Amino acid sequence: VRPDGTVAQRWQARTGAVRGLAFSPDGTQLASVGGDPSVRVWDVSASRLITELQAPFDVSSVAYSPGGRLIAAGSTDGAAIGWQAAGRARLFTLRTGQPVDGVDFLPDGSALVTTGRGLAQLWFIPSGKLRRSYRDAAVATFSGGGALAITAAAGSTEARIWHARADQIRGVLHTASPIVSAAFCPRRSRVVIATRAGGLEIWSTN
Repeated sequence: VRPDGTVAQRWQARTGAVRGLAFSPDGTQLASVGGDPSVRVWDVSASRLITELQAPFDVSSVAYSPGGRLIAAGSTDGAAIGWQAAGRARLFTLRTGQPVDGVDFLPDGSALVTTGRGLAQLWFIPSGKLRRSYRDAAVATFSGGGALAITAAAGSTEARIWHARADQIRGVLHTASPIVSAAFCPRRSRVVIATRAGGLEIWSTN
């Protein structure tokens, strides 16, 4: 969409509903998933399909790693799959034991986060070893180096900050309204929490 609100580009990404989208870090590619066993990767400037990654399960969420080297997709069949973005080779398949509604990488690219049914799981990649599980975590996000995590249950006004490597709670934050999402500031000891009431709350993690 252009600044004046008009559509800059339009193309048919899927034949059905688009369930998930992710831009590559450099903005040149767009990955789309639609609840079938494939990830479609598009050239943004040319509006053309570059490749289609085949998955062993239907996938409905997708993410690029911070450096753009990997693409991961999550399946409601209880799995997450990862590919090389350039070579298109499949690198790993994780069996999570529960439906995966969302996937994301740690900011340093060292691990994959899967979320679903209130459980967040942190996986080493490409080994697929489970590093940590966070229950009651409809919201889960990690700091740049993966040292800290913040989690919140669905509809909760309580956010927990964890020492991710030590699996210890560092502190608890109480917000004015139920928590919708959260993000760590990359260069300062701050976390921003978005609430259902439309507010943004900025907290110190020190």
